[in-house]
Amino acid sequence: MATGALDQLVAMTAGAPAHVRQAATALKHTTVAMVGLGYKSPTTDRRSWLYFPGREAPFYRATNFSRYAPANVPRSDPSRYSAWMTETSLPAGTLLDEAALVEECDTALRRCGLVPDGAQRVSGHLELIPYAYPVPTTGRDTALARIQPWLESHEIYSRGRFGTWRYEIGNMDHAVTMGQDIARRLVHGTAERIYTVPRPAAAREAVHGR
Repeated sequence: MATGALDQLVAMTAGAPAHVRQAATALKHTTVAMVGLGYKSPTTDRRSWLYFPGREAPFYRATNFSRYAPANVPRSDPSRYSAWMTETSLPAGTLLDEAALVEECDTALRRCGLVPDGAQRVSGHLELIPYAYPVPTTGRDTALARIQPWLESHEIYSRGRFGTWRYEIGNMDHAVTMGQDIARRLVHGTAERIYTVPRPAAAREAVHGR
């Protein structure tokens, strides 16, 4: 079984025909820049994480790590520190000014009232996650209907968030279940509960008489 990014799997698979390789290039994904910020100031917010759909922040989510466990801040005096992680979504291949984004996230946390204006920042760190989320484009299912059957015909079973390239069945619980299911299918011949090979829109419309 494979759980890595499906487009990369196809690219490294010897003998993949041209139509399968071409389909893999149609798969789109996002990149996420994760910024960790530490402050010499106790957290004043009791929420674990918050979402930001507007333009008031460069990130779409902020996680209050100091609320999860005292070990997420210096153990010498956890009551004096706080820690935040922000997530900023980017198109794949975006050139990023990492230092500037760290500063922008710091400013936004203060502007939104999550960190006091006068709080001393004691750390700032950025990690770039090249493959963060698969994007459900209109041509995705057509591409998957070409890729997955060919892989399975060669006994390659691609599962998980990026293995199926389907965010709608890409949570951790889905991924674990898919791993269990493919193992049972190969050993016992039982049907998988979550994963199915997507059908292109034209095929779905034909089934429903549209």
